[in-house]
Amino acid sequence: MKERSRALAAVQHLSACPIRRALRSVVVSSDLSHYHDYDTARRLDAGTAAAIERADWARLGPNSACGFLAVAGLLVEANRRGLRARRLLMCNSGDTVGSRDRVVGYGTWTFVEVPRR
Repeated sequence: MKERSRALAAVQHLSACPIRRALRSVVVSSDLSHYHDYDTARRLDAGTAAAIERADWARLGPNSACGFLAVAGLLVEANRRGLRARRLLMCNSGDTVGSRDRVVGYGTWTFVEVPRR
């Protein structure tokens, strides 16, 4: 819980910073699940992807993505800017190289502006 509080404090600090408006892009990188079998990883990563796409940062944790705090911070800031995640690609190492016994998940999203109603 302390980690989440620190991450949110950092995002709030960024949001209050005058330079924030000048930021045009932010890159956050994190693997998703680690070392599960292929089917388990796909199931876990689908849940993580759904949380990212709903901007439900509170659903993320260390078993979702090793960089879950950075992803959570991005989701908070994206929400403040009226942006939503759109999935570009999701796979795991079993799709690209090696065995499907122990895989690492990967996902790629872009954030797009949500039209105001």
